[in-house]
Amino acid sequence: MCDGRTTQLFNTDGGTNVYQLELLLKLLKENSVDITEEMYNNCRLTRVNDETDNNKPKRIYLVLTNVELENPKDKLEDVMMDLEEKVNPKSVEDGLSKIVTAIQTNDPSMLLVPMQLGAKEFEERVGRPMTYIEMRSMWG
Repeated sequence: MCDGRTTQLFNTDGGTNVYQLELLLKLLKENSVDITEEMYNNCRLTRVNDETDNNKPKRIYLVLTNVELENPKDKLEDVMMDLEEKVNPKSVEDGLSKIVTAIQTNDPSMLLVPMQLGAKEFEERVGRPMTYIEMRSMWG
């Protein structure tokens, strides 16, 4: 499963090729892999629409869900619920108030900083950056 912006990591029509198997084995061993242009072609990887900077290396991560991490400090679900409660406004009125203040002061930091701190805490507690789909499920 991919991060919600695509439907598949790569195309396996007609069977999985050796390059795709090598990529999966490397991902299982290392938990993340830098993706090169050669890998896009050999593995028939699905490109994400917003990947416009071809000079910047792309990285994919193996994400474990609904299972214990090898050396968990916290369970993934607990971390996500905790950060959801910390970052999200406590009520609709609170959320609207923050949006209005951000617009009036032309300062979106009161909306962005809690999410940035939450993302940093997530990485510290889980041991990897959060995925796009995890961010969306916690903060919409």
